[in-house]
Amino acid sequence: LGTILAEYFLKKKKKVFGCSKKISSNKRKKFESFDTNNELFFYKSIDIRKITEIKSWYKNVKGKTNSIEMIINCAAVPGEVNSFFKITNEVWKDIYDTNFFSVINTINIFFPLLKNSNKKLIINILGGGVGWHNLSKYKSPYITSKFALAGLTECLAKEFKKDDLTILGIFPGPMDSKLRNKLLDKKKVFFHELGGVYLDELEILIVSDLHFGKGISMAKDGFNIPPFDIDDTLSKLENIIKTPISFNVNTLKYNKQLQY
Repeated sequence: LGTILAEYFLKKKKKVFGCSKKISSNKRKKFESFDTNNELFFYKSIDIRKITEIKSWYKNVKGKTNSIEMIINCAAVPGEVNSFFKITNEVWKDIYDTNFFSVINTINIFFPLLKNSNKKLIINILGGGVGWHNLSKYKSPYITSKFALAGLTECLAKEFKKDDLTILGIFPGPMDSKLRNKLLDKKKVFFHELGGVYLDELEILIVSDLHFGKGISMAKDGFNIPPFDIDDTLSKLENIIKTPISFNVNTLKYNKQLQY
């Protein structure tokens, strides 16, 4: 989501200060292609869980601008899918440090640059966790961290009103659609271990590029399609459609040659 937003603003010739743990060379080259004069795209690799690294990033940004119009908080990890009694304190801390406390620290540290702008906007991506009441089993750390972030967003919306600052929360939860319902009907859907999902009735092949995290347990039974980076997704999609593949749904085996 962060890379998509970065590309959107770069195309509009807006300055983008971005951070993440890492970025692929292909994505970086793509962003830099929108910034031929090296005046728009500024990236720093940091661990958003660590306040010292956020402060270091702030100093880097402050050296290039005296104001920013918008802060978008979209860092999140889903964590492991497990029962409440099997989730360790370390897992809880890691998820809350990323999904909740990183937002608090980022707003606190970058607020001086934000208040210098005529336009002031904070957007918190609250995740599907807030709306996934029917999917919340075994995901308590992720779900509750997003509820906490939703509560923080509502509180700050009232508190920052006097500062002419708008703060928004976005809930990108699942949509009730015919396609989603067919995906949930495992008798008609075939999941491939590379991350493909095939709907035989509609003759549609779907690959995922979502941010659920590679190899999570929910992906193993096809509940969430295993995600990949964009470049990785395309290469895997090419392999899938070029060769016969075998789908396994419980004991059901299914073979189909997919054509271009």
